[in-house]
Amino acid sequence: MFRRLLKQGVLAGMAGGAALAVVLRLIGEGPIGRAVALEGSGGDEMFSRGTQQLGGMVAAVIYGAALGAVFTVAYAAVRHRLRATDDWRAAVARSRLRRDLPASLPQVPGQPTGGGRP
Repeated sequence: MFRRLLKQGVLAGMAGGAALAVVLRLIGEGPIGRAVALEGSGGDEMFSRGTQQLGGMVAAVIYGAALGAVFTVAYAAVRHRLRATDDWRAAVARSRLRRDLPASLPQVPGQPTGGGRP
């Protein structure tokens, strides 16, 4: 049971990582490419820009897989305590908790009153 759950979590993480890679390639690469062109090329770069882009995309997928594995292990550790009737409802309940929990915590100001002023 755990192996199936872990496989599904890693695959979901890889799908999220692939989506991140596509978004970074389509949206983020334009400004990064312009910044690299503005900086100029000294000719002593270790990897070409295409290799850097491909490496970043592969890293995003690997990061997604690792994050999926971590969340799956955390879910598997507490799933017996959840009152949901099936795994889908339990996962949705946990995601709601993760979304709503920060809103229920007291707000702490980033800087104390009068802090940083001479």
